[in-house]
Amino acid sequence: MRAKRFGVASELLCVMTVLIVTAAGATASVTATELYMKGVTGTGISQNANLAKFTASTDGAIPITPDAFIDGNIAVGYAWADVNTGKALVAVIHPSFVDSRQQPDGWHVHTVTLGGGATSPNDFCVASVDSAPTAGIGISGSTLTLNILQSKLPSGETPATLSAVVSFTLQSDAGCASGLAVQINT
Repeated sequence: MRAKRFGVASELLCVMTVLIVTAAGATASVTATELYMKGVTGTGISQNANLAKFTASTDGAIPITPDAFIDGNIAVGYAWADVNTGKALVAVIHPSFVDSRQQPDGWHVHTVTLGGGATSPNDFCVASVDSAPTAGIGISGSTLTLNILQSKLPSGETPATLSAVVSFTLQSDAGCASGLAVQINT
């Protein structure tokens, strides 16, 4: 039996597999308990050469301010991810800590890079939080809309490549170098 070597490429392959399976509607690591975390669909489009628009629609009204579920997690959000690179644009809320100047206690945006190594029931590790760009965020009922400059998207990404849309919570995970893992909700 040969020893297997795992590196960044195999970790990203694991992340891509999880995102592809989740985006296709297969069971993810946890079943969502809140309607606003279930049935997530979405899009990313170029509005013009400079501006992109992303939407996430859910089975229930998305809270504008933290509720008990949001308060009970490190962070809660929606991601538009590129399954080929592990890069994602996320709209997130986490009232327990401040890391953004735009709506630090409310919904705001980050670009992130994901990696492998998460322990079950988590899906993948947060390899890095790459930026906290300013974006226009609107919530109307069960739809979150995000308008952002295309130059602020994850490096090398376009609205078309950020096509896997999921809801997630952020969890502690000793298997991740950052200590943080993403748990996809379905």
